[in-house]
Amino acid sequence: MDTDLVERLCVPGEPAWIAHFNAGTKSFYALRHVWRDGKRLLQRLHRLVLELRGASIDGLVGGHTDHLTLDNRYAKLTPLTTAENSRDRRDQAEFVSKEPGVYWHPKTGKWATGPYDPALGTTVYLGVFAEESDAIDAVREWRAKKAARSFLLDFPGGPAILPDVDGA
Repeated sequence: MDTDLVERLCVPGEPAWIAHFNAGTKSFYALRHVWRDGKRLLQRLHRLVLELRGASIDGLVGGHTDHLTLDNRYAKLTPLTTAENSRDRRDQAEFVSKEPGVYWHPKTGKWATGPYDPALGTTVYLGVFAEESDAIDAVREWRAKKAARSFLLDFPGGPAILPDVDGA
């Protein structure tokens, strides 16, 4: 951690920081148990460092930019959404797409597409592809069609004829 934060994070009488192994990420994280309002909570060092440096992390998680989870220097941390943090996992880097809605399908050994459609409240299956780039293109094309249709529907007076938009 940053040396200027040591006095604020290692206060005598407060619980000690421990290295806790997380089986899901196969990594150690610095954490401690604290009591707030009569409840025992986990306090993660990387989140606390981000908070003390003024980062807004409401609804976000703290990510380690170099995947060294015990290196909690501010320069090595970044606030991320849960989805961004999941896509950044190193143990799946070979089979994780940076494009939301594209994922590796182990049974077929291909890239599958399932972008989320908020209007339907579910994901939309677009197929499987041998190449990740083809799956990304399919998702981006679907999103573009969806946006075009939404624009036409929101246009004042409405469109005279709606174009055919497959799957959107």
